[in-house]
Amino acid sequence: MPASGWTKTLVCFSMLIALAALANCSRAQFTEVEPNDTPRQATQITVNATVRGVIGTAGDTDFFAFAIARPTVLDIRLSAAEGIDHGFTIGAIDHAGFTPLKTVDDGRHGAPERMCNFHAAPGGYVVMVRHRDAIGAATRGRPYHLVIDGRPARPNEEREPNDAPSAANPIVAGQEMRGYFSPGRNPENRRPTAEFREEDWYSIDVPADGASEASLIDITLIGAPSINALVCLHNRSGAVLGCADKNGVGGDESLMDAPLESAGRYYIMVAALDNAANGNIPYLLTVRVRPRSR
Repeated sequence: MPASGWTKTLVCFSMLIALAALANCSRAQFTEVEPNDTPRQATQITVNATVRGVIGTAGDTDFFAFAIARPTVLDIRLSAAEGIDHGFTIGAIDHAGFTPLKTVDDGRHGAPERMCNFHAAPGGYVVMVRHRDAIGAATRGRPYHLVIDGRPARPNEEREPNDAPSAANPIVAGQEMRGYFSPGRNPENRRPTAEFREEDWYSIDVPADGASEASLIDITLIGAPSINALVCLHNRSGAVLGCADKNGVGGDESLMDAPLESAGRYYIMVAALDNAANGNIPYLLTVRVRPRSR
C-alpha cells in the first residue's frame, strides 16, 4: 500500500482511539459500507457495537476496523448465516499493514462463531469476515451481524491468543488461572496428532533450588459444562510427560505426582475434545510444585 494510503488509515485510527477513550458502554450500531474488501477499505466501527453486514459473492471478505485505547478483552460474535460456512479473523493494523492474529471458524454450515476472550493491547485492529461457500441467488444479500464487546482484563486470566508453546501464558505455582474453552476449533492448528484442535498453552518455570528429581508437579483443572477437557504436561523440548482425560463431559481433570526431570521450563496444554466450546463459564487451572516424599 502506498505510504499516503497508510497515513490516511493511521489518521483514522488515531481519531478512533480518541473516541474510544471517551466512549461509554452504550451499544453503537453500524452498517457495512462497501467496498470494504481490504484492510485499507475497512468500515470504521468502535468496540461495544453491533455491525450489520451483507453476504456478497463466494469468497467475499468484509473488513471492519476499530481502535483500542487501553488493554481490553474482546468478546467477538458472528451470527449464523443459513447454509453458509463463514468465520472471522482478527488482526492488528499499523504502518506496516495488516497482521492476522487469530482465526475463528468451526467449519460448520449455518453456525454462529465466537471468540470470548481476545486480549487486545492499545492500537488499531481489523476484523475480517469471510464467507467460504458458493453464494447463490437465495443467499446473496442475506444479512449477518458482527458483535464486538470489550471489558477490562482481570487478574490471573488467560491471555489469548496462546495457541502454541511460543505464545504460552506464564503461570506461577499456587496461582489459580481462569481460562475459556473458546473458540471450539483452531483452523491454523495443522499438527497431525491434533489437527484443528483449539489449545491453551501455559508455561511454568521451576527454579533449581530443590526442584529437580526431588520434585513433583500437581495440575488441577476445574472444567466447564458441556466440555470433555484434556490437560497435558510437556517438557521444554515438547515431549509429553503426562495427560489427564478421565472424567468425561463436564468433569474435572487432574494430573498428580508427575515427576519433574530437572529444573527449567515446563508447558501445560489445556483443550476441549470434539471441538466443543463454552464461552460463558471459565475453567480454573492450578499448578503446584512440591518435594517428593522420601
